[in-house]
Amino acid sequence: MYDKIHCLADDEATRDEWIAVLRLMGVAIAVYCGSRFGDSPAFERAARAVGTAIGEAGDTLVYGGGRVGLMGAVADATLAAGG
Repeated sequence: MYDKIHCLADDEATRDEWIAVLRLMGVAIAVYCGSRFGDSPAFERAARAVGTAIGEAGDTLVYGGGRVGLMGAVADATLAAGG
């Protein structure tokens, strides 16, 4: 399982790999990240990719309720993808 999760840190990870890993991990997924976007646009892209994968996999996002920054991007993308 670690190898599957570790691949998510690579820029080469595909959407299908994200979905496959999320399905292995279960139904409710907790995400903790910043209330800002950080210094690189890649952080926001990654947050949206995580949220999209969670939603497309039909899983539930568990988070602290932030609506801004990276946390908001994950939440918005999850909802937009049907999560």
